[in-house]
Amino acid sequence: MRKAEIRKYALEALRRRGLDERAIREFRIGYDPRPKDFQPSVDKLLFYERLGFFNATGYIPAGRIVLPFFEYGKPVYVQFWDWNHRDGPNFKYLNPSGWQKKPVGFDLIRRDKPVYLVEGIFDWLSMRQAGYIAVCTLGTSVNLEYQEYLKRASHIYIMFDNDQKADNPG
Repeated sequence: MRKAEIRKYALEALRRRGLDERAIREFRIGYDPRPKDFQPSVDKLLFYERLGFFNATGYIPAGRIVLPFFEYGKPVYVQFWDWNHRDGPNFKYLNPSGWQKKPVGFDLIRRDKPVYLVEGIFDWLSMRQAGYIAVCTLGTSVNLEYQEYLKRASHIYIMFDNDQKADNPG
């Protein structure tokens, strides 16, 4: 399959998740067409390793949709979505090696608006696309630091997934 076709299928996967082209651009969602055995030049290898983009299985973003997260307009975290389930059901979302998951959207909280607390990144993207202020916990727990941020909201609506895999809600 050619790279252009892969991009087309990745874009279709984002649309199936309910995102339109405006949201894909606004949230700077991308796609990395490089293969898992990608080997950067020697001068860039250290850069990629510092970013945590390599692990024991190879190049982490390979063939995945790239979901960058921003705080006050600056990139703070990234996830890689295995949209075609190439690596099996246990590797749906991959995170850079050595990075701690960082909740998304806390910088958007305002005292005069309610906030919607969601578990998954696509829940967050959908809520933001619809114009709501949302925070994504990337799981069901919220540490004490982020609980303090939540106190700024006028109201908090918790909209976690109704599944059996929930960790301890915090």
